[in-house]
Amino acid sequence: LALRTKRQADASAKVKELAVAHATDPFFVVEFDCGSDRNVLGRAVVELREALPNTPFLVASRDDKSVVVMTQSSKGHAIHAGEWAKGVI
Repeated sequence: LALRTKRQADASAKVKELAVAHATDPFFVVEFDCGSDRNVLGRAVVELREALPNTPFLVASRDDKSVVVMTQSSKGHAIHAGEWAKGVI
């Protein structure tokens, strides 16, 4: 539980930095350091979506055994989130 709490705090801090750094970018790709914890990465996606609702992004995190990839794209955007993720994997 302590590790998840730290990872969540680190991810939230990174989201704040990303929101500023990518505010005018057409899209971005970033890796988080939360292992294969889908809950932490999912929360980061929600926070990024709230901060940058019109900016497509792909986030990933990994550990020794697996990689977690999540994408977000606003409806009707030229980048389709699901196809983008499939293309990466």
